Amino acid sequence: MCIRPLSILLAISLAAGAQQPGKKPATTTVTGHVYLADTNTPARFATVMLEPASALDNDRDPQPPKDYPASLIHTSAVQTLLDGSFVIPKVAPGTYYVVAYKNGYLSPLSTVSKEALEHPTPEDHKRIAGILPRIVVEAGLPVSVDIRLERGAIISGTILFDDGSPASGLAVHALVQRKDGKKETWSPLRPAPFAFTSDVYTDDLGRYRLTGLESREYLVQVDLNLQRMEYASAPGGFEGSSSFGNVASLSFYSGSTARKLDAKPFRLSANEERSGEDITIPLSKLHPITGEIVSTHDGHLLNYGDVKLLDPDDKSEVESSTVDHIDSKFHFFFVPEGSYVLRVESPADAKYEDVPNPPGAIPASREKSNIIHWYGTADQQLNVHDDIPNLIVYVPDKSTQQTSSQTAASH
Repeated sequence: MCIRPLSILLAISLAAGAQQPGKKPATTTVTGHVYLADTNTPARFATVMLEPASALDNDRDPQPPKDYPASLIHTSAVQTLLDGSFVIPKVAPGTYYVVAYKNGYLSPLSTVSKEALEHPTPEDHKRIAGILPRIVVEAGLPVSVDIRLERGAIISGTILFDDGSPASGLAVHALVQRKDGKKETWSPLRPAPFAFTSDVYTDDLGRYRLTGLESREYLVQVDLNLQRMEYASAPGGFEGSSSFGNVASLSFYSGSTARKLDAKPFRLSANEERSGEDITIPLSKLHPITGEIVSTHDGHLLNYGDVKLLDPDDKSEVESSTVDHIDSKFHFFFVPEGSYVLRVESPADAKYEDVPNPPGAIPASREKSNIIHWYGTADQQLNVHDDIPNLIVYVPDKSTQQTSSQTAASH
């Protein structure tokens, strides 16, 4: 089954077989009201969209039809008026689920797992049908439907650095457990309709508020992101464009820990407002690491490679870096105290050249790397209790590593 993100399906709905080439199908209008269940008042400026039932009911062929662009029928996602009413015009015949969303209230599809959406079981079909109104649209026959939204639970708290200063402008997520194959993993909630991200950011006092949550177990995650921005502005400075990229990223979890394994989950009941879920970021225990990758064969410095810090228990990635060819070093800017496996992948000697991007692109040019010689991967145990300004990691020649592996396999 192929499910496109809801943010893409907002304005374009697939209705395979609903039209014939060169002939537009007859359409109709869907109207209704959205109400707030907790106050019994209109849901003003709520978002309402139609989701083709086939997209959620069927485990379809992941390959789109050959006439894919021609097989798309355009519908609308609309906002409710001050009385909670909405009108969706020009809806093609078919069966639809009606999805309504308002900040602070439960977004029905965000409570359904990705696996359930992509490969629904009969139980999943029953659950989806139970939480979403289902309508049948026939040509020329108007349809009316009313929807009630349930208020979700709330998590709030404050993110501080250990010197007492607020950690403002940081992204905060609610994590829930979902199945990843046979394993349960903590992952962020999916974005609500019209949102490309489910991030909430701390305010100037480090406070955050996560709303519209269902009753279940949660972790809170806050991200330290060090970003690089490149921008260009037109004469006068009124217009321009920019690009962003992460230089470094580190997450902390409920319980003020950088390890998910040590995080402290909590259960949220329906309509609960759980305050005081605070996280302290330990500046005094975060250390920068700068290092170099060196060839074991002749001791020369390599100027290309990926470097990762892994949790020694589950080998999950804590931070990652790449060799900066300007100084031939890798940099970790904030590493929590503790033990890690430092892994070097794809180390190489490389030659760099500056390649111009198309006119007006940001950045104006990009660096192209031409690999001269590859080396083997390497793991190294690393204990961090202070700043590490001169770490050396030795990597074998790739041919030597392959020969060693073949010799070990033969024995």
